[in-house]
Amino acid sequence: MPRKFDITEMKAKLAKYDERKRNTEKALSKIETSRKELVAKIAAEERKERTHNLCEVGGLVYKYFGENLTAEQFKAILDVLFKMNGVQELSMPKRTSVLWLKLQELKISLMMLMEVMIRKKM
Repeated sequence: MPRKFDITEMKAKLAKYDERKRNTEKALSKIETSRKELVAKIAAEERKERTHNLCEVGGLVYKYFGENLTAEQFKAILDVLFKMNGVQELSMPKRTSVLWLKLQELKISLMMLMEVMIRKKM
């Protein structure tokens, strides 16, 4: 004869499942918290790296052009420089070259620096 399930056995099994579910939810919550902390640390490190890069570029700009240079003046200098034939060739090499990638990084840093300078002027 087939075994008849006892309600108390089923309730005990259900209680075990509920306990496992609670433990799993706690573990998942800990993992999600750790993940959020790691994402925040990554973002902070990326910000530090970007800020460091901006400071380096800004330092070079001040070193070579002086501290009284406005964003508009700096843009005008860059416009003149990039209109020169040799500079155009340097700024448009193959997109896979290391030089091209470095120029793109410099271009982004300069644009960000100009934004900061414009904001300080306002």
